[in-house]
Amino acid sequence: MQKEFTINIPDERWIDSWDNNLTLTKTYTGPSKFYAPVSLETNTLVGVYFETAPATGPYLDAEKFSLHEIDANVDTAIAQVVLENTNDEYKQNYIHEFEDETLHDGSIYAKSTNPMLSNYYRLRYDTLTLKIVLEAIFSDAWQIPQLGVVNQKLALLNYNKTSVSFSQTMLTKITTAITQLEAYKATIVNARNWKYDKFDMDEIPQIPKSVEQALKPVPVQEPTQPDPVPEASNE
Repeated sequence: MQKEFTINIPDERWIDSWDNNLTLTKTYTGPSKFYAPVSLETNTLVGVYFETAPATGPYLDAEKFSLHEIDANVDTAIAQVVLENTNDEYKQNYIHEFEDETLHDGSIYAKSTNPMLSNYYRLRYDTLTLKIVLEAIFSDAWQIPQLGVVNQKLALLNYNKTSVSFSQTMLTKITTAITQLEAYKATIVNARNWKYDKFDMDEIPQIPKSVEQALKPVPVQEPTQPDPVPEASNE
């Protein structure tokens, strides 16, 4: 069967942001039905059958597996993800196209202009609805390492600016260092680590030695202990 469909996608791959109302349109060409066994122990998909449900084999054990039919005419996006993940010929023949994206350091990232749907979604068994659904693929680990170093430097500088009684001359130096780091941070705050071949830590603005030697470390806060629970009275 063949069917065109349109689905919402996030503003950027792996990032949980939908502000731009982006969509992806695909034409599904493949089997009209899939049958997917789900492990009742792990609640995960463990295989897929095309057009016809398995007549024999371990997946028919109802105590260990449940078998789910996917109607490609109804759940076309799910069928598309199945096709992209299981059909080697489809993956080999898929024509990928890219455009250059210039990153903050001048390096170039090849950004896909015709991504697969499986770049954005994976299949998940929903234990509440007992159905196979699409789940958007996100990653929290997208920041480049320079950002962590910059945040540490800024935390140290800001503490000293507000909590240590320096001379006006030293405060001016600290403020200048903060301004330089904040300006640099603005260029990398949304940088995605997967777009870079390498990370240049030397590009981070340096704190002047005269300032660095004078800075006091940020006090380490001891974790607060919960109040003791009073013992039960026998009275």
